[in-house]
Amino acid sequence: MVLPLNNRKVLELKGSDSRKFLQNLVSNDVNSLNDKLVYSALLTPQGKYIADFFIVPLKDAIGIDVHVGVAQTLLEKLKMYKLRSDVEIKEGDLSVALGLTKAPTGALSDPRHPKMGWRLYRRDAAEFNQMVDWTKLRIDYMIPEYGSELTEESYILEMGFERLQGVDFKKGCYTGQEIVARMFYRSTPKKRLYPLSADVQLAPEAEVADSASEEMIKPLIIAGNAMLAQLDIDPASRKLTLAGDPSTELTVKEPAYFAK
Repeated sequence: MVLPLNNRKVLELKGSDSRKFLQNLVSNDVNSLNDKLVYSALLTPQGKYIADFFIVPLKDAIGIDVHVGVAQTLLEKLKMYKLRSDVEIKEGDLSVALGLTKAPTGALSDPRHPKMGWRLYRRDAAEFNQMVDWTKLRIDYMIPEYGSELTEESYILEMGFERLQGVDFKKGCYTGQEIVARMFYRSTPKKRLYPLSADVQLAPEAEVADSASEEMIKPLIIAGNAMLAQLDIDPASRKLTLAGDPSTELTVKEPAYFAK
């Protein structure tokens, strides 16, 4: 769907402990914030996903650009962890604009991928939104989103957060850090996100048939002749076709993940 995204909310953190408070909770290094966005996530102690977001350097606060569907959950979790920290957490009044070309003054680059353009934070940001097929871009560059690919059962390394600059393995402790580090250093994620494409337009209800099993795989998002699906590692070694149409083969793009 070619529409500007308007499903974001910006939370604001103020107070002398704001940066330290976030640093102890989230998956990325907040100390690298300064004049750029930091993509990060809040996890459960078991290492599972709660929310992903952009941490935004604002003039007199730290902003958190988060999907509206998980904004209230994130706000409540942050307040729960606040304890005696000198930090005020509330909904802000800024809007978010997204675009690919002619970035307006004050816009910041999306750190997940160079092709994902810029993000702008202003009260009147909506007027700067550009009409872009963000769904197709998310498939092309394997960008997960809350409510589609990212759920409460997700592990961020299975969703490629190391490739999306969403996790720092050197920053020290944060909630869920032990699980993330163990998965990265001592094992391999069982599944990864992969973009698949066909020579035909795909129906919204299309599913994937895997030659290695009888299981039908439901894609996470579909746009045109492309889809994004979570598959076992090394799907290129198997034959993938449209379910019910074995003559339509699906081509798998192998992601270039960071070498350990």
